[in-house]
Amino acid sequence: MFQMWKPRLILPPGVGAEVLGTDVDGLTLRILSHKDAAAVMALVQASREHLTPHGDYTDLVDRDLAAHGAALEQADEEPFGVFLKDELVGTVSLIHYGNGVFGLGYWIGAAYRGRGLMTEAIAAVIRFARDSRNAVAIWAGIKPVNSASCHLVDRLGFRLAREQDTHLSYCLDVATWRE
Repeated sequence: MFQMWKPRLILPPGVGAEVLGTDVDGLTLRILSHKDAAAVMALVQASREHLTPHGDYTDLVDRDLAAHGAALEQADEEPFGVFLKDELVGTVSLIHYGNGVFGLGYWIGAAYRGRGLMTEAIAAVIRFARDSRNAVAIWAGIKPVNSASCHLVDRLGFRLAREQDTHLSYCLDVATWRE
C-alpha cells in the first residue's frame, strides 16, 4: 500500500538540523532552508558558465532570491548544502518519489569541481537515504553530454537504466550498494 510521505521540519543552521559527515576533512552536508538562499544564489551566479554549457541548470541561474528561497522549501525535497570548512560549495537534493524511491539532483560550484567533493557528498546522501529514509532505489537523470556527471554516478554504483532523447536515467539499487 502506498504511504503518503510527510515532509519533515527543515530547521535553520545550528538548530538541530541534520548534519552529514564525509571521509573528506572539513566536508559536511546539512539541510538548507530559505535562509540559505543568498549563499546559494551567490554560488550559482559565480558558477553560471560552469553550470549551463549543456543547457541544464538555466532555470537555476535565472532565479531571483525569492525563487531560490522557495525552491529550498519544497515539501517533496530535502536539499543538502555541501560545505567545505563552512563554505557552501554545492548542493545535493534528495527528491521523494514514493515507496522508498528517490531522485537525486546535484551540482557543484565551478571553483570546486574535479576534487572528488561531490562523490563524497552524494555517498553521504545515499547513506542518509538508506539509513534514515528506507530508500530502495535512487535515480539520477543526466544529459548525455555531461560525461563528468555520468562518470560520477557510475563510480558510485549507479547503472544506466534508460536512454531517452533528453537525458540518461541512472539507477542505484540501494540494497546492493557498496560504499
